[in-house]
Amino acid sequence: MATNAAPYNFDKELLQNTHGQINWGPLSLSYSLNLSKLSLVANATLLGVNVGHVQIDPQHPEAQLGGSVGFATAKLMLSVDFDKKVLHYVVDLEAFGHGINKKGDIHL
Repeated sequence: MATNAAPYNFDKELLQNTHGQINWGPLSLSYSLNLSKLSLVANATLLGVNVGHVQIDPQHPEAQLGGSVGFATAKLMLSVDFDKKVLHYVVDLEAFGHGINKKGDIHL
């Protein structure tokens, strides 16, 4: 039986995207890297409330997000090394009498 189905073509742009999420207690960071456009879009939520949205590119490789929700306060500093495909972060979080101070890298 013959079919007229066209062969499946992979979307090259789809293959150049990386998505992820990382959490520090009540603070959550979701990100999407587009290598074809050399940009990273990041969203931060604190206790489920949006506290920042940024787009980072080679001309603007650093950004800061954060805010306060109830008794919780967060500051998140991000920078991207597009050549090495690394997202650097520094987190300062105070929630419910506890503090979290972390820094690290996410290899994209």
